[in-house]
Amino acid sequence: MFLKQWKCRRSVENLHRTGRPPKSDSRGDQRIICHVKTHRKQTLAEITNCVNNILPQQQLSSRTARRRLRSSGFTRRKIRKQIVIGRVNRARCVSWCRQKLTWKIDDWKSVLFSDETQVVKGQNRKVYIWRKPHEVWRPECLAGVVNVAKYL
Repeated sequence: MFLKQWKCRRSVENLHRTGRPPKSDSRGDQRIICHVKTHRKQTLAEITNCVNNILPQQQLSSRTARRRLRSSGFTRRKIRKQIVIGRVNRARCVSWCRQKLTWKIDDWKSVLFSDETQVVKGQNRKVYIWRKPHEVWRPECLAGVVNVAKYL
């Protein structure tokens, strides 16, 4: 084997093999990515069905669609909640902090801090979206606005 390779090519290194050709072409890959950008909350099965309906000549499996999305940088992540603090509440928070700048340790011992807790009766379903790592805070990748004004 090695001798035959040396005689033919003057090298013993193996040639690059292409492997099986991809099931989808660049048009199909772009269609998958375009569909995900407009419908970020859909599951992988829904995305695959929609793309298969649009491009019937290329029947893709969900595994192929996942591979194309991963190679483009998309992953399925839990949706982030956007917290918006109004201008009035921001000013109140800053003034409260400035008032407490002169407090000593003994003053802070009488203060009790607690975290906010969410209590949900019934089903609390997590919402997932398809996004790239740098798209965390894009408006289409965020959940509805949570206003903190009612908590202050």
